[in-house]
Amino acid sequence: MAETIRIEKRLKYTRIIVDRVSAGEPVLELGCDHGGMTKRIFASKYRLTGIDLAENLLVLARNDSPQAEFICAGMV
Repeated sequence: MAETIRIEKRLKYTRIIVDRVSAGEPVLELGCDHGGMTKRIFASKYRLTGIDLAENLLVLARNDSPQAEFICAGMV
């Protein structure tokens, strides 16, 4: 159940960004993980920069969306 709620919230906020941010604009995704659904949407429409602590997951994100920039860093 918690995972379903998390996915629903992620979709809600993804829709807000897609509705309000023009194509080609920069988008920053903090805690991007391997990317998944939102990375695919953002990388195809925006200049995506994803930040996460897990380099191994960022490797997957880079392989899937080479046009985006992924940085291994914390958010503090």
